[in-house]
Amino acid sequence: MLSNNHKYLAHVVAKGIKDVFEPVIKWFKTLITNVHYLVALVAKEENRKHTMEYVHHAVKVGLVSKDFEVAQNACKFFQKLAYEYFSQDLLSYAWEWFVSEQGGLQYCLLCIKRHPEIADHAIGVIIEFSRYNLMELFTHHLKRFHHDTKEFLTTIRSLLKPLTESPLTKEEVNFIRIN
Repeated sequence: MLSNNHKYLAHVVAKGIKDVFEPVIKWFKTLITNVHYLVALVAKEENRKHTMEYVHHAVKVGLVSKDFEVAQNACKFFQKLAYEYFSQDLLSYAWEWFVSEQGGLQYCLLCIKRHPEIADHAIGVIIEFSRYNLMELFTHHLKRFHHDTKEFLTTIRSLLKPLTESPLTKEEVNFIRIN
């Protein structure tokens, strides 16, 4: 499933197995339950950044799955993964992937478009990965994924309320808004 650049796994996660998503949902729930083991393995790797990217690219397609519940569980997985990275002092490596082309930010924004009913979960992923980097997120990275100014401003508007309500980001967002 991981050969050929994750294409078969990506297909199964995005479209299910003959449009059946229960195995994919169970897989994500297993990943969520065992995320601390995954992070422990990543932390032991010599090339952590490469290992993280490999893991992230293998599962990021869950954020844009046709199935609402798969996308929701993918958000929960990435949110918990970012939290574990933070607690293991690995978040800076993950941040680089998150804001890269075809990285987590782009997939979270696509998730919000495809499944607006779980936007709060996708925004939770953005909050966890963007810890201490909100100024950079708003001034540089979000602009790259929006070619239209109106769409860019709509995205910022949708992010501001959850970001000001989160204890993790409240101070930084209020600082950005004041300056």
